[in-house]
Amino acid sequence: METTFKAGQVAPVQAAALPTVGAFIAGVDTPADRLTARTAQLSALMHTLTGEGFASFDTYSDTIRHDVLWLVCDLAAEVNALTDLVVCGPGKGIG
Repeated sequence: METTFKAGQVAPVQAAALPTVGAFIAGVDTPADRLTARTAQLSALMHTLTGEGFASFDTYSDTIRHDVLWLVCDLAAEVNALTDLVVCGPGKGIG
């Protein structure tokens, strides 16, 4: 079942969408490697949205800005889940 979200809505994080031990980015071997990759991606994205990057970000439409911030939320949720996986192991979490 496909769900459509409108501008201003936040997609709920589904447990099935969170990373598992077997779900890795192509060419990345471990959850720690994926955590490192996603953290770097989130950091790079945030650099485009803050400081000098904010001036250009602010010129985009509400829909584009919403979708970019939605991406930031999804990446942050994945980083959080990967941190739990790396620190605590599969099936356990710190919060």
